Amino acid sequence: MVAVPAEDPDDKNPIKLLEEFKIKEIYENYTYDFASERKTLKTDDSDANFEFEEQTERLRMSLGNHLDVREFDSHTSLVHDFFRYRKVLEQSFICRNKAFLKLCEIFDNFPTDIFQKKDFRSFHLCEGPGYFIEATYYHFLRSKSPGTWSWAANTLNPYFENTSCLDKLVDDSHIRRHMNKWFFGPDDDGDVAKLTEKYLNEHKLSGTFDLVTADGSTNTNGREHEKERIVAKIIRAEVQTALQLLRTGGRLVLKVFRFCNPDTQDVMRVLADNFSTIKAFKPISSRPGSSEKYIICDGFGGQCYMDKMLLVDCDEKYLSHQLIRIRYANDTYASRRVPYTWQNRNDFIADQRPKLFTAQYADYQKTIGKMFPIGVFERRSPWMNLYGSNLIRRHQFDIPTAVEQYINTAPVFEPPYDYNVPDVLEKFSKTGKICVTSNVRLETNDSFFIEPIAYLAIRHHEPKVYYDYFEKYAQINRSLQDAWRDHLLVDNTSDPGKTHYKLEMHESISIEHVIILLNEVFVNKVYSLTLVLAGESTAPLYLSRLSASMFVLMYMVYKSVEYREPGVMYYSQPRSCGPVLHHLIRLRQEMSEMRDGTSVRSFLPISLLALYHSIICFKNLGHLTSIYHKYQTAVNEKMDEEMEGIEGMVEEEEEEGQLVDDEDFDDAESVSTTGSFYNRNGYRNGTPHYGQDDSENEAPVFIGGNGRWQEDSESEDDGEENPFEMDE
Repeated sequence: MVAVPAEDPDDKNPIKLLEEFKIKEIYENYTYDFASERKTLKTDDSDANFEFEEQTERLRMSLGNHLDVREFDSHTSLVHDFFRYRKVLEQSFICRNKAFLKLCEIFDNFPTDIFQKKDFRSFHLCEGPGYFIEATYYHFLRSKSPGTWSWAANTLNPYFENTSCLDKLVDDSHIRRHMNKWFFGPDDDGDVAKLTEKYLNEHKLSGTFDLVTADGSTNTNGREHEKERIVAKIIRAEVQTALQLLRTGGRLVLKVFRFCNPDTQDVMRVLADNFSTIKAFKPISSRPGSSEKYIICDGFGGQCYMDKMLLVDCDEKYLSHQLIRIRYANDTYASRRVPYTWQNRNDFIADQRPKLFTAQYADYQKTIGKMFPIGVFERRSPWMNLYGSNLIRRHQFDIPTAVEQYINTAPVFEPPYDYNVPDVLEKFSKTGKICVTSNVRLETNDSFFIEPIAYLAIRHHEPKVYYDYFEKYAQINRSLQDAWRDHLLVDNTSDPGKTHYKLEMHESISIEHVIILLNEVFVNKVYSLTLVLAGESTAPLYLSRLSASMFVLMYMVYKSVEYREPGVMYYSQPRSCGPVLHHLIRLRQEMSEMRDGTSVRSFLPISLLALYHSIICFKNLGHLTSIYHKYQTAVNEKMDEEMEGIEGMVEEEEEEGQLVDDEDFDDAESVSTTGSFYNRNGYRNGTPHYGQDDSENEAPVFIGGNGRWQEDSESEDDGEENPFEMDE
């Protein structure tokens, strides 16, 4: 913990609001007008590369190596005193997320008339979870515009199973109620680089927006000096997309870092070729120790001047302030002395709230909350409860025990199944397209229906044992034509008056064949359907959206589901429900129009999967418990056998007079495999190990890719003790 500063004799809070002249001075230091600076700057590019290298080295040398990263994060959060700026603090009472505050600062300091347009339209790239949208809506409301506002957005898809939970944000609070406004690209992954001209034209997005924001980044914790290189591809993709989205005269707000990378320099020249004015700005609410700044480009369709020395000069301006704040953070952390405590900060914000949070601000907050009610007026998505802590910090430490911990702590009561099927389907029947598809083969690297670190752990252990029900059958396969029926057994004789179907799920069978079969099952009132997953020795898990969709659909078709033996699913007692048949017909029609090889990802709305979430998680927990204990027993038995073999070898060597170093067997639980020592928890030499190569245990380089990572290394989650901390 950071040491408490000396108490004021009068016991007064040492934190005060900054005076206006000081705020003005800071904003002047944090603004760079490329057109104005050109008039006074020597424009000779010959020394630019040397200057950039020297700046990079200064930044690299300034970064500390802090063993307790979480504690240092908390310290840098504490000394970031943006809450002393009256305007920022006022707006934080509307929304405390820093993305919201940063864009508000940009709009306040760089006024524009685009909000007054008759049909103001904005597009938000790399936007997840969605607070730039809220900031835009807030300023549209403040503008008192007589016109209308419409928006669209893109981010890494939080539902996309191929992307690990460590590489995206799963907060869908701004997505679930507005799915038609989010564009995840042809692969459904949300990669901004895949928003091609063809895709934008197909969705009638090209040249239709007055404002484009682009807030893409990724986590580079501990490698601040490499930030620009790592995010260069994201920035280029954002700019290429923005140029296709904007109307003439439009504005682009683009997050950048430094300008020493040739790709970034090229992007800045492209911007100069397409906009009348370009300015750089670092919001006060932006973490002062980061290289983050924003480029505000106005007048799309115009041109302005840009050269490398201007970029060097701009870099130097922001770097000098950044280094001062880095040194301050390092020094105060090392000395354990800060000018105020978390309690001082919380008390100050609490004292200011009744003075600054006026009725008008409360109205703005309420209006924004109605547009994005999840997490405000409505419960957040149920899977957010599984992602309740910092996955990046947790996963390396928790993997060895994550599965057992999840099994021991997850709710064990069976949730209710009394949902009214016709009512559920009636809401869904009003939607347009049913199926969500991708051009990429389904690989279930993430799931909303199991605790995320536990899922990482089971994939480390044995991914073939813990498998997704329908992952292998997600792709449309027309090569079989009607030959898939060769794997179907129809029994009309063993049970008089009842028909039973049994389908061997051969690898060439696809989800389309199953849907065709379900249409026939429903029409012919087939009493039971058995799906046999070929070659599987354990019960499947419902991990992907596709498998979850199938779980819900089968519940709508049949009343009873049994798992008779590993890999065998038995459905019986058909329901009589017209909306179910109507839905099956629509599904079959949509799938018949898909191209061969299309990967089907879901055919139920995300809100319906949320409704059944607790049931699906309960089923997964039951299967996981059975599989895990069975698998662990087999592993332990094998290790015992190997241990007996080693002990026998040792006894033989001792009898033969060979010396054995006791240190080679200092762990009584260790066994030797491929030259390494393992214990029962999967540790090798004291660290978790699940593969042949130690590199498999390294933390991934790209950790936040939702488009906008939450302020990189800054973590402000200190629990209930700090209720006024700002979200990133």
